[in-house]
Amino acid sequence: MGTAEETPTARARHTLDGLRRRMEAIRATGPVDHALAAGMLAMDVTDAYRAALLSRDVAAARLHAEHDWSYFALARVIHGDGAHAHRVHRAVESVTPPDGFPTPVAEAASAQADLHRAQAEVLELRALLTNTRRLAEAHISGRADPGGGWPDLGLPADPAQRVRAIAEQVRLIDSYQVALTAARNLAAASLVENAGWPVPEVAALARTSPSKVTAARDAVPGQLVSYADPGNVVEVADVLDALAGRAYTLGEMQDEAMNHLLTKGMPSAKIAALGQVPQSHVDRLRPGKSSSRPQIDRSRVRPRRTPPRHAA
Repeated sequence: MGTAEETPTARARHTLDGLRRRMEAIRATGPVDHALAAGMLAMDVTDAYRAALLSRDVAAARLHAEHDWSYFALARVIHGDGAHAHRVHRAVESVTPPDGFPTPVAEAASAQADLHRAQAEVLELRALLTNTRRLAEAHISGRADPGGGWPDLGLPADPAQRVRAIAEQVRLIDSYQVALTAARNLAAASLVENAGWPVPEVAALARTSPSKVTAARDAVPGQLVSYADPGNVVEVADVLDALAGRAYTLGEMQDEAMNHLLTKGMPSAKIAALGQVPQSHVDRLRPGKSSSRPQIDRSRVRPRRTPPRHAA
């Protein structure tokens, strides 16, 4: 998946232009070498998007509190439809200080312009977030083999180096999956708590169990109300599917490389050390031994696509 030093760009400030430049630099490399950089970019765009949502909601709250804009009018600017006034109501309440805003905006026209600028940034970042997540999926999944074999994941050809490189990647995937699973569950729980979606439907959208969604609900009060978005849930679940596919593919490719090293006479203990696996796992790969790895249909290696539904 590459390292931070190998990525085409350093981790930049979370400006819209900077994030776009990073995306284009990664996209120009092709879908193989920079899965880590693409994943980090998606996380940074998520942070920038959340910050833009907060600024937008504060601008809306100021118009409501200081210039008597109705939730209906605010909803028409934010969602293009006054029918979403109830959502704006919840968002405005969540960002309004108990004693009001300390420094009122002097003119309604200025406050209105602030809201429109903030909303434009929210929409741009939301589109960028989808694109960066798709870019992360592409790099995580690698370049497909037209012949139907394993995808190109940018691994070294030498079997020993390949075994070692896969071990490093699996470690990265394990840590990334933990963080991303928590983010997926929290996004799903936020959809339940802040948008009123039923748990079973959200769990299906997130491709997880209802119990995982329910367990994350206690953490929702610390989340931005406006971040409740079914598109977020679907897109993060897509990235998790891509990670699961890569992890399975890497495991199979590592077994093949280990088997090659065994046939060349390398001791199983040394192979196990290279691959950071138990020696018993390597021994099971010897001719006549059955592998303990479950057989999975290769059609599941690449995730199925589910169109996201956005709710900026």
